[in-house]
Amino acid sequence: MSSELRILLITTEPEDLPAPPWGLELQALPLAAGKLHAGGFLNGAYAWRSEADVTESALVSGGGALVQLELSTYLALTGRVGIIKAWGELDRDVSIGLTIY
Repeated sequence: MSSELRILLITTEPEDLPAPPWGLELQALPLAAGKLHAGGFLNGAYAWRSEADVTESALVSGGGALVQLELSTYLALTGRVGIIKAWGELDRDVSIGLTIY
């Protein structure tokens, strides 16, 4: 079994954050069985938004569970479930997609 630890620079564009909110994400995938890897992630960003001529900023953070299925050396199918805290509110985060390394 192998394990992985990654630190990523990420950019996302949720509907209430202007582009580009930059952040960091830490991924740890200590569980591995063949091409299947599992672990968790933590992320954080400094973001800002404007509403009615008022601009405000906040720290945005989140974390959760992560599962990846290797498709090739640089491509994986990724599923994530977690929570994100932004603007004083907690929201769920669920996504499935392709990850390119």
